[in-house]
Amino acid sequence: METQGPKRSEAPSNGVAEQELKRLDRRLGRALLRCDATALLDLIADDYTFTTPLGEVVNKSLTMAGIHSLLVLNSLDTNSVAVRIYGDTASVCGIATIEGRFNKQDIDGLYRYSDVYMRRHGRWQVVATQAVSVEEP
Repeated sequence: METQGPKRSEAPSNGVAEQELKRLDRRLGRALLRCDATALLDLIADDYTFTTPLGEVVNKSLTMAGIHSLLVLNSLDTNSVAVRIYGDTASVCGIATIEGRFNKQDIDGLYRYSDVYMRRHGRWQVVATQAVSVEEP
């Protein structure tokens, strides 16, 4: 008898959780745009990691320090947002159009991003983000 690999733990489409994650994605975008530390501290888990478009991996405290002192966003719009839920873990992927500066360098452009959320103690928080610069179509 042939053995199959482990079954994926993907949950069936959960409309309520999907809508909540899309709402959190919009809230995260607004918090970044406003450099709203209170909202960001609530949305981002303590064990968070961010893989920057340059390939650097930074933790929550370095991410927050950069947002607070080095990031100036004039606009941040997201589209093509897709949510996949796997039990208490979810991925939220989309495309962000950004106008702004980081560390006095222009970061205007299109970025594909992927956020990993985990539901802990009944609430979703971002545990990892990766952003990649992409050329506009």
